[in-house]
Amino acid sequence: MKFDRELSIKERIAKRRKLKRRRFFIVLSFLAICIMAYVAIINSLNHEDQKQVFSDNGSVQTGTPVVNSIEFDPTAIPDSLGKVSSISFGVESTYENEAFFMMEEDTEENIENDIENDIEEIIEKSVDEENLNYKELKDELENYIGKFTGQYGIYFIDLATGYEFGIDESDEYVAASTVKVPLNYYVFKKIEAGEVNPEKTVAFTQDDFEGGAGILQTKKLTGKTFTIRYLLKISITHSDNIATNMLLRYFGKKDLKDYMRTLGGIVVDDNKNVSCPKDMAMYLKNIYEFCNDNDELGAELKYNLTNTIYNDRLPRLLPKEVKVAHKVGDQIGAVHDVGIIYADNPYVLAVMSKGVISDEEAHNVIAQISKKVFDYVNNR
Repeated sequence: MKFDRELSIKERIAKRRKLKRRRFFIVLSFLAICIMAYVAIINSLNHEDQKQVFSDNGSVQTGTPVVNSIEFDPTAIPDSLGKVSSISFGVESTYENEAFFMMEEDTEENIENDIENDIEEIIEKSVDEENLNYKELKDELENYIGKFTGQYGIYFIDLATGYEFGIDESDEYVAASTVKVPLNYYVFKKIEAGEVNPEKTVAFTQDDFEGGAGILQTKKLTGKTFTIRYLLKISITHSDNIATNMLLRYFGKKDLKDYMRTLGGIVVDDNKNVSCPKDMAMYLKNIYEFCNDNDELGAELKYNLTNTIYNDRLPRLLPKEVKVAHKVGDQIGAVHDVGIIYADNPYVLAVMSKGVISDEEAHNVIAQISKKVFDYVNNR
């Protein structure tokens, strides 16, 4: 059975189940017609045999009185005449018929269950075969990044099938601004749970000040307060460091790190801002599910991530209509971009690096990695 690559896994399963059911009922109808024809022929032959056995002509002498010897007792009928069950005799046979039909219904149900199981096995086998094909993509990426100075860690998650693979995915990398991904998820989950009011304000302190990325550094901040919602937004859209520091102070760095561990983070350090591609991909997968499950909050978080001002890496070479919810990160020798690519077959792609000697080269490498993954996923 050939798969339509443009359909999602769920749509493929539904389509194949429909086709299997249609074939099942066609075959069942054909078998029923054959059985009815066979029974009619057997009954016809049995009646002819009975006429010969119970006939008053020929076997009785003319001088002997004719005695009707027919008894309505199945045991009196010779085995050579056929199966007794083909002739109805009273109430007992009714029970036998009911049992037969119950057995027939049960058999039909079992057959349908077997068909369902076969469909699942076909789907699983096909998915396994498709996942095995990801080895080609992994090999291509490994060959590509091997040409450049520094190390590039990659982690990929197919959000339709759940299949994952990585390259140097669990090594420690300086997280830089990608830490704002789990920070936002942590706070949004608190808002969802009703533990935090996003309109609550947080006052700026001098300890919150940090240069680099962001828009708050250009403002007069003494005595100013900002809502949690606003700080969350600009920490993503403008990668604002001051907004991030205010949120970390308010919610607690240690609490954030503990939460990252509860999510399954494997590279988490209370004293260092570090992570890895596998962890970042896992945080993003949680965000993808959160956005799907929460109308307003999910739309807000997705909007922030898809409207960042930094689009020189993962989204750069992709079609303009493809939305990319992502977060970049930069530090000396470390250039990252991690995100959710909302293609026809959505997926998570996290790329982190260390030891790179050129930011521009690293931007290009990440953009090419993103393009290679996109082309492969959408042309399989």
